[in-house]
Amino acid sequence: MLGRAQLQAVVEHRPQHFGERPDLYHSDAIFLMDIDADTALEAFRPREGVDEIWAGEGVIYSQRLSAELTKSRLSAIAASPLYKSMTIRSWNTTRKLWDLLPE
Repeated sequence: MLGRAQLQAVVEHRPQHFGERPDLYHSDAIFLMDIDADTALEAFRPREGVDEIWAGEGVIYSQRLSAELTKSRLSAIAASPLYKSMTIRSWNTTRKLWDLLPE
């Protein structure tokens, strides 16, 4: 289970401007369980001009150009054996979870 401090770090240490343009991008937080970001990145094959990914502590940040959504390779990670160690939440959901956590 993700603790308050971990979720706070995910929200506070996101890449600059990540999640701030929902009109242009679909943004997701891919939470990692028992796997480090460098290993998890092996499952990703971002398509240039469509997908962008950034490694964080216990998370991969993923952003997909909405106009090219059908060309995104994000769904391809489900075929990787590494996927069993990940869970994907939209950035909107991630922010809502953060807002709901008691201080």
